[in-house]
Amino acid sequence: MNGPNSMYKMRPIIKLAEEIDLPKCMYKMKVIQNSHCVVQKDRSTNDRLASAITEQVNKFLKKPMPEVVALENRQEAILVQLAQLKQQLNNLREQLKKPTSCTSIKIQVQNTYKNGLHEEIVVKANPKRPPYSLLALNRLLQNSINIRNYVHSTTEDLGEILKQFNKTSNSPLFNIRLIWKDVPDTEFLISPTKHSGITTEVNLLRFLSRSGPPELNYEASGDAVFASIADELLDTCYRIVKETTIKGRQIHFKLFGAALQKYQFLMGDTVSVVDIAGWSALKQIGYVSKDLPSNVNKWIERCNHIFGVNVAH
Repeated sequence: MNGPNSMYKMRPIIKLAEEIDLPKCMYKMKVIQNSHCVVQKDRSTNDRLASAITEQVNKFLKKPMPEVVALENRQEAILVQLAQLKQQLNNLREQLKKPTSCTSIKIQVQNTYKNGLHEEIVVKANPKRPPYSLLALNRLLQNSINIRNYVHSTTEDLGEILKQFNKTSNSPLFNIRLIWKDVPDTEFLISPTKHSGITTEVNLLRFLSRSGPPELNYEASGDAVFASIADELLDTCYRIVKETTIKGRQIHFKLFGAALQKYQFLMGDTVSVVDIAGWSALKQIGYVSKDLPSNVNKWIERCNHIFGVNVAH
């Protein structure tokens, strides 16, 4: 190989129409034994060269270049897009700050049996994991849920649990047949001839929230972001029950704590089905206060007061 070869070449960002004459010598040293005339001549040459370079640079700066104009236009377009994105984020932030409209729930009770929606909802539950959400929901719905208990042969005498879940209503919004059975997950069935069983307590709450008054339906607002957050927290409630280690559960407890940093309840300043699911999940696992963030403990106390149920754990 003769001489070094370049690894790669870079394309010029800006193409110049004219070449700029640059000095080929970085600097010159004066000859010590030089006459005054030669010094004056060199000085005049340098001044003339500097003037020529200055003139070329000024000419270059004043001349419009398509590449620079295109770059400026692209930068302006990016700045406009960033401003629009910032405005969208601000609008989204304002929407998330709005509390839910579910205050103390006042409803006009409708009998779902008379309206032909469903005659009875069959719920199978394990007494080791009672669906406490039914008690809380009944309280919010002004005691408008009928619950009839049945004990399967796979379970022993339930005693106190039967008393807690024995609920009657003159104008029921829901009729629930609660079968206590040794099942891995809570399961519910709307119509044995038309539907298959659906598992997990949070899915039961999803169904009841959609079938009940709009104040309970977190999807009724039409806010997709709000509904997505609610669904994510409902799934977290399910994971808390299924998790078997304290360390694993604490990860989910932190999600509750983060949601409660700004609001009194998980979805805002008013109680929702998400709070019902979370409260029931913590009751089922027999939580220990020291394992929970402080704001989660305060939230449980608020839920106990609103639901009127202080289930021993």
